[in-house]
Amino acid sequence: MSRNLDYRARAEEVLAFARVAIRQGCNAMHAEHSAKGMLQSGATVKAAVRVFRDRTAEALRQIFEEIGKRIDHRGQAWKKATAAVSAAFYDHMRQAPDVLGSSLRLANSPGPSVQTAAQALIDGVGKDLGAEIRAFSDGWTAPKPKRWNERHPAIYALLLVIAGSLIGAAISHLAASGTSRPGSAVAS
Repeated sequence: MSRNLDYRARAEEVLAFARVAIRQGCNAMHAEHSAKGMLQSGATVKAAVRVFRDRTAEALRQIFEEIGKRIDHRGQAWKKATAAVSAAFYDHMRQAPDVLGSSLRLANSPGPSVQTAAQALIDGVGKDLGAEIRAFSDGWTAPKPKRWNERHPAIYALLLVIAGSLIGAAISHLAASGTSRPGSAVAS
């Protein structure tokens, strides 16, 4: 059963924390690249996009885990939740150039070639992680849903009792009517 939760708001919250972690990770990478004399190079852009990808992927895994724990089946609630996550993710991706802005500025002059290369890397991340969201939404990478009898144990138990009663009544009726099984001898 789906518990009341605004999945879009939750996804936005988790992705906002991811953006903070991305900025912190990029700052640490800037210090490392500065010490190595690599700060003003394409390696800074590549490393920043890698930090962005890794933190975003971690955030999506957290969101997917929460959805998997809250929604027991792949019905309408599942579709709505994954659509909400997808929308929040694409909003997050639109913010990537701003989130990575300091890295882009430090990696030489922010000329068109750096911006174009960075955008191509960001687009690749969006494509890859978007595919992960679609796979989760379709159920390929999602946790196995609970079976019907696990989601509705009381109804399942009631159905078993009714079925047992019907089978018992049928056997009693057959025994009372004197019907025997084929191939068995009837005593006279």
